[in-house]
Amino acid sequence: MKKFFGIALLIIGGVVATSCTGSDGPQGPPGPPGPGNSIIAVYEKFDVNFIQNKEVPNQSNEYRIEHPIDLGLGDAVFVYFLDGVDKDAPIWTPLPREYNGIVLNINGKEEESSIKYFYNFGPFNVDLFARGDHDLVNYDKVGQVSFTKGLVFRLVYIRADDPKEIKSANHVVPSKRVSYDELVKKYNFKEEDVIKL
Repeated sequence: MKKFFGIALLIIGGVVATSCTGSDGPQGPPGPPGPGNSIIAVYEKFDVNFIQNKEVPNQSNEYRIEHPIDLGLGDAVFVYFLDGVDKDAPIWTPLPREYNGIVLNINGKEEESSIKYFYNFGPFNVDLFARGDHDLVNYDKVGQVSFTKGLVFRLVYIRADDPKEIKSANHVVPSKRVSYDELVKKYNFKEEDVIKL
């Protein structure tokens, strides 16, 4: 009897499995976005001027940019400095960015110096900073270049997983700087998508 029941169950299962054919039916509605990273927006800020900090004269006061969008937990902001132009193509360098070998005239004497740009961000804004080896006013005009006035930055907002919801022990925060070209390629955004602030 057990043998008969087993064979009967096998035959019924085979008939049911082979009789389930036909059209799949209409496409259902799209589901919610899945986990992972995606680009939110790219903003460009022109004419950034760093003002010398009175208490720490070799450093600027923060140049504050309010987030033009809501930032979620886990979202990231990457900041890039317009470092020049090559064959009509802008060169965007990730912050922090340091220039070395700048020759300044300090009290009538030429001195070699450096300046560094860096940033931090919180839930409501991005703060940009400049720090030099000498008082920041010395970097306002070096030959035909200003290292503190009329600068251009790009802010790239990336949607990322909420760290409170990440359960994987394999989740790793990248430790290297990401080039602008890497982000363009990874998220497939175009120059016309950049929003001017």
